[in-house]
Amino acid sequence: MKKFILIKKKNSGFTTLEFLVASALSLFVFAGLMTQFSTSSKFLTDLRNIGGSESTARSLLSILGNEIRQIGNGVPFEQPEFRISDPLHDETGAEILAPTVAYPIDIATSTASSITYRINEIGSVKFLAANFDPTSSLTISLVDVESLVVGDPIYISNGSLGEEDGFSGTISSIDTVAKTITLNSAYFRSENATFSVGSTLEAVATVTLSETSGQIIRNSGFGDIVFADNANLNIDYLDKAGNSLTLPLSLTDLESNLGSLKLTVTISTSNVTRELGTPGSSYSTSVEQIYGLRSFNF
Repeated sequence: MKKFILIKKKNSGFTTLEFLVASALSLFVFAGLMTQFSTSSKFLTDLRNIGGSESTARSLLSILGNEIRQIGNGVPFEQPEFRISDPLHDETGAEILAPTVAYPIDIATSTASSITYRINEIGSVKFLAANFDPTSSLTISLVDVESLVVGDPIYISNGSLGEEDGFSGTISSIDTVAKTITLNSAYFRSENATFSVGSTLEAVATVTLSETSGQIIRNSGFGDIVFADNANLNIDYLDKAGNSLTLPLSLTDLESNLGSLKLTVTISTSNVTRELGTPGSSYSTSVEQIYGLRSFNF
């Protein structure tokens, strides 16, 4: 006869106390993980914001530097008869002492946070297709008139022909069929200057680069273009030995001393930091670069 023996198994479930302890530990671990995740998330967000401000500062400096190097391009201020400090002559032939139209940089308005300069923005150079004597006619025949616009200030130089004169005027009308432009009656030129076929003509804009109310702004006569928000710009004017020049610049500085500009761009994060630096404060990054003024090698 078979015998059956009943074996009572021990209950393998959790007691209420064990369950509470396990739950508490789980909550503690979960809270720690969430805290670590939150901290890591804030840290990564700070890094992205900081990296973005540094990238913006470097990109902006690169854009500005490409133009700063070319300041004065298109203005024939290196011509022996059209020098910065030489007297020029107006449309009546009267001598005008040091007219600012010959200045590649406006020394009266340029400061540590703003600079006004002249530059051929697009680099286009036109050639005279006929001789030009401003005392006879203010209509100029060109090989082409593409990209020229009514109201453009223009400069003419006969340096390409080995001569020494310069001229400045403003376009009043353009004939695209005849390929001619007509200038306003007011102009400046070297004394008794005339310009032969092959002389060069360039449209030169007056540009102001400045920092205003935490924005870096460029204006070339067509309204403000904001390059960066939460930004500061500092401009240091250096002589040819690399020493800082005292502002305001003098005519002698412009003519003989100025050799380069040091730009410092500072960008601040739009959001406050939450882990890096001082939590609750904005982060700023500064980038600087010295740019030689290529057109000032005279």
